Amino acid sequence: QSPDLYLNLANSYFKAGRIGPAVLYYKKALRLAPGDQEIKFNLKFAMQQYSLPVNSEQGWFKEKFTGFINLVPMNKTVPVAVLFYWIFVLALILALFFRKKALLFSTIAAAVLFVAVSAYAGLQYYADNLHPEGVVLSGTARIRYSFEAGEEVAFTLSEGSVVEVLNDRNGWYQIKDPDNNIGWIKSDELGMV
Repeated sequence: QSPDLYLNLANSYFKAGRIGPAVLYYKKALRLAPGDQEIKFNLKFAMQQYSLPVNSEQGWFKEKFTGFINLVPMNKTVPVAVLFYWIFVLALILALFFRKKALLFSTIAAAVLFVAVSAYAGLQYYADNLHPEGVVLSGTARIRYSFEAGEEVAFTLSEGSVVEVLNDRNGWYQIKDPDNNIGWIKSDELGMV
C-alpha cells in the first residue's frame, strides 16, 4: 500500500469521470499520508467539481482529535512502539544484571515511551475501526430503511458521497450520511476506505 499509488489511481479515475473510485482512492491515500497537501487539495477539488460536500461539520473537539490522531500514520507508529518495547526489555535486563541507577532511569524512560506510543497507536486503531468511512461507488445509490427484501427507499446518495459505516449484515452496510440520515446500502455499491 502506497499513498503515491492510491493518488495516481484516484487521479486516473477522476480524469475518467469516475468520482466514486476517485474519492475512495484519495481517502485511502490520505489514510497512509494524512499530512499530504497534494492529496488533500486533489480530494477537495474533485469533490467540489461534482458538488459533493467537502467537509462535514465535525465540531472543535473531533476536528482537533482527528488532527492529533493523523499526525503520524499508524504504519509508522506501531514499529516505533515495538522499538521502545525492545529498548525497555534490554534496559530492564541490563538494570537487573548491573544494578546501576542510570540503567534504572533508562528503563523507566523506555517504559514510559513504550506506553505513550502504544497508547497513541491504540487511539489510531480505535479511531480507524470504530466507524470506518465508505464511499458510494454506484451512480445513484438507493439507501433503504432496512436490509430486508423489498424495503422502501429512504433516500439516495450520489456517487462519491462519503459516509460513516455503522454496521454490516447480509451483504448490506448500515451507513450515516453527512446530514445524519441513517440507512442501508448494498455492499457492492460502497467502497470501504
